[in-house]
Amino acid sequence: AAAKQAIYERLQFRRTLIPILLTGGALLLGVSIWSRIAPENALAGLGGGVIATMIAVGVVLVLLGVLNMLHVKHDLDAAR
Repeated sequence: AAAKQAIYERLQFRRTLIPILLTGGALLLGVSIWSRIAPENALAGLGGGVIATMIAVGVVLVLLGVLNMLHVKHDLDAAR
């Protein structure tokens, strides 16, 4: 009997994650930059460490989304 494939290894799951990762990363980057540009913003009172963490996590999420896109593209090209 064939071993059951883990859900995170399935192509459909990885394709679903792409927009989630890209959107989450873009939102974190946008909100963190916006909190510095607009001093009247409610998030402007956050400390520099929180903003730096939001930027770092945003960059990581965008990179994971891009790497996931490339991996899915490679798998789809290999299946042809």
